[in-house]
This record gives sequence, structure tokens and C-alpha cells, in this order.
Amino acid sequence: MQGLSLRKNVSWTFTGNVIYAGGQMLVFVIMAKLLDPERVGMYVLGLAITTPVFILSNFGLRQVLATDARANKPFKHYFTLRLLMTFGALILCGAIILLGGYRGATAAVIGAIALSKSVEAISDVFYGLFQQHERLDLMARSMIIRSVLMVPAFVIGVYASGTAHWGIAGIVIAWFLVLALHDYFQGRKFLNESARSEVVEEGGTKRSFITFDRPALMSLARLAFPLAIATGLASFQYQIPRYLIEQFLGVAMLGIYAGMAYPMFALRTLVLALGQSAAPRLALLHAESKPVEFRRLLLKLVGIGLAGGIILILVVALAGRPIILFLYKPEFAAHLGAFIWIAAAGAVSFIMSFAGYGITALRLFKIVPFLNTTAILVMAGLCFWLIPIHGLVGAAWASLTADLVILPAYAGIIWYGSKRPLKEEEYRGQ
Repeated sequence: MQGLSLRKNVSWTFTGNVIYAGGQMLVFVIMAKLLDPERVGMYVLGLAITTPVFILSNFGLRQVLATDARANKPFKHYFTLRLLMTFGALILCGAIILLGGYRGATAAVIGAIALSKSVEAISDVFYGLFQQHERLDLMARSMIIRSVLMVPAFVIGVYASGTAHWGIAGIVIAWFLVLALHDYFQGRKFLNESARSEVVEEGGTKRSFITFDRPALMSLARLAFPLAIATGLASFQYQIPRYLIEQFLGVAMLGIYAGMAYPMFALRTLVLALGQSAAPRLALLHAESKPVEFRRLLLKLVGIGLAGGIILILVVALAGRPIILFLYKPEFAAHLGAFIWIAAAGAVSFIMSFAGYGITALRLFKIVPFLNTTAILVMAGLCFWLIPIHGLVGAAWASLTADLVILPAYAGIIWYGSKRPLKEEEYRGQ
């Protein structure tokens, strides 16, 4: 299939992510309206537990596949490795539930979220395939359908049971249908029509997406492992305030903090949409040794992130209270100060996201875990210090500071990496 232009990819991805982010935000708002902050906190705790596990198990395969400008590894390697790692993530989440002593509704919520993330992980690797060939319209359509189905599925589950986990179970069913009827179907169709396809053997016999080529899978795992560690650490960094808010302030305050942070999460999804659209183009510019063009495109993205962050802070500062009262129950409005600082932390995270896409396009996977480890240490230390004293505001201060500490390092690595010659082993995982 012919790839779309960057403009069309950005348009499709932006549309898909706007609708998807809106669907997720609507699910959270419905939950906050129908359930008390403690039950909302259980949901947020479930996300905090399962998200780092699945991000780590995803091994960054979508980014590796999307930026594989030379198509050195067939899709079946990515698909098989993703299946194996997703199964392992499910087992690990089950172990956490048992060893962590979670029972009743909390255990059910964690388990339901783990299942939803398993389905999402399989769709995600197909998104990498669409992204690699600059056909983000296929990814956007999948996201739109998922978002349209998830809201009624969640509402039906909650109304029927009065609990969050049955609502999440409805989402699991809806997302599985999209995976089976859209993502898998379009992925197979796409590969069969592609000149790079590994699905059709000589004579026209179709192969399975599954491979038992252990050396090839290990090679891909070695290539992706630094990015897996980096993304896993980045997710863990993002969840640290949530763990410690639950520990120091209780699960109800965790639900309130998540309510403040969720609009930033929705907006960050839009930032990621632009980054996903531009990542293949950035990778191609680097593969073709065009450092000036690479840096020019990345600077445009960072400028967009900076402008969006400034607008976000102004909106929250001027209209934060009406926004909170419109979205949630009145008890959330007592924490307007935290909302403003969370918005500031979100603004910096926009810039960090674009910088992360730049490093991924440069294939500099090995350096990122060291940066993320530094950020985690800063974040954890500040959270232990600030949250008991300043509550939710302290958590926002810790998030903001951790990103500011490593942002200059990201900039320096991108500047150096964009000028260095490309090495073949960076593509082949040697």
C-alpha cells in the first residue's frame, strides 16, 4: 500500500487520538460521577500497578518497528515476541495481586485492567506496522472504533453491577472485537499487498504470523531491550507519585489526584499523535544522513509542545475551578492549587515526549535507561520528602522537577546523535 503524506498522517492520527483521548476521559468522568473517590482510587491504583508491567513487556516493539526504515526484520518476529511478552505480563500481574495481598474489588479491578491492556498490546503491534509504512489512517480508524465502543460498554457494565471492574470487562470485550475484526484483518491485508511482506511464500501460500525462530526472536529482543527498559522506567517514574499518594494520603486522595491529572493525560495523547506521525519521517531523515532536516523537524515538534504547554497553564490558571466542577464532584475543587502545578508538569512532559521520539528515531536506545533511572531517583526522593508535607501539590512539584533535571541531557544527546553516522548493527540488534 502507498504511504500517506505527513500532512494526512498527522490529520488522521490527530483525529484518532482526539476521539480516543475523549473516550478515555469520558470513561473516567463517568466513573468519577457514578462512584465515590475511593473506588476511583482503586481504578487508578490498578492502572499504576499494571501500566509499568505492560509497558515494559511491550519492549518498545511498536517504536522499533515504526522506525525500522530499512525493514530488516519481518513483522512475524515482532508479533510473536509481543504475544510471548504479553502472556508473561499477565502472569506477573497475577503474581502481584497474590503477593500484594489485594482482595475483593481491588483485585478484580487490577485483573480486569490487566486483561484490557493485553488486548491493547496486541493491537499496538499492528499500529507499529501501519506506522512503519506511514498508513496511520488504519491505526486512527481502529482507535476511533475502540473509543466509540468503550464508553457504552463501560457504562453498561457499571450500571449492571455498580462496580468498576465489570465496566472494564465490557471494554475488554469491545476492544477484542476491534482487534479481531479490524486490526488483524487490516494487518494481514496490508502485508499481503506489501512488497516487503513476509506473509506470502513463493507459490502464494500464506504463513502464520507466528514464528519459532528463536535466534531471530532473541536478536529482536536484544535490539529492543534497552528501549523496553527505558519505557518501563519512564512509566514507573510517572506512577511513583501515585504509589506514594496512596501510601501517605490514602486511596481517596489518589482518586482526586488522578482526576486532576487526567486532562493532562488526554492532552498528552494528542502530543503523542503528532510524535507518532513524525517518527517514521524522523527515522528516514536519519537513515538518509540528513541531520539538518532532522533537527529542523524535531524543533518544530518541540515548539508545538512548548506552545501547547503555555496555553494549557494559562487555561488552568484562569478557568481551573469551573473545569473541575464541570468534570467531577465538588470535593475535587478543594485542590485547585495542585491542578495548576499538575498542568505545569504536564506542559514540560509534552516537550519530553517529543524529545523521546527524537532519540527513538536515532536508534539511541541504550542511553535512555540511564537518564530515566536518574529521573526516577530524583522523583522518588522528592515524593518521599514533599508529599507528606505538601500533599498533592508536592507530588506535582516532584513530577515537574524530575523532568526538568533530565531535559538538558535529552537535548544534548539528540544534538550529538543527529550528527553521527548510522551504524548497521543499530538496526539489526547486534
